[in-house]
Amino acid sequence: MIKKICFFSTFFVSHMQMRASYMERFLPDNIELFLVTTKGSNHYQLKRTKVVEIPGSRLNLILGLRKFCIENNIDLLVNLGNPQESFIMLASTFLTKTQYIVNIVSNIIERAIVQETLREKVLMSIQNFFLPISLFYSKRTILPAKDIYKKVQRRY
Repeated sequence: MIKKICFFSTFFVSHMQMRASYMERFLPDNIELFLVTTKGSNHYQLKRTKVVEIPGSRLNLILGLRKFCIENNIDLLVNLGNPQESFIMLASTFLTKTQYIVNIVSNIIERAIVQETLREKVLMSIQNFFLPISLFYSKRTILPAKDIYKKVQRRY
């Protein structure tokens, strides 16, 4: 049975705040909630959730998240909407008892198209090409309803 859930985000956007708030409201009180984010991205205003900031590079983030999950016996790791965060979750939970759920808010194909520079478009396309690997190892993948996706797309 799941007793500890950790949300994960590499940046802050208001829809991530809303998702974390809903999780706090609807998950039972006997489940401990954590949120791991990068240093400087903690603008979350949460009541039940303990927020942990990890400073440094992506490698430090992977190692820090892995260490946090092992030390705190985290049962489930859930990202708050960025599909590229699934690579970090896969690397952080590899050969541990922690499972992860990939939460996708946006259209992964359109994300690559709307990037500003050619370099960013190419990097995002490469990430999208390897995305099925991390989705295969996830416990579940959460995709939004089309109307929610359209609202998020219009706002950002």
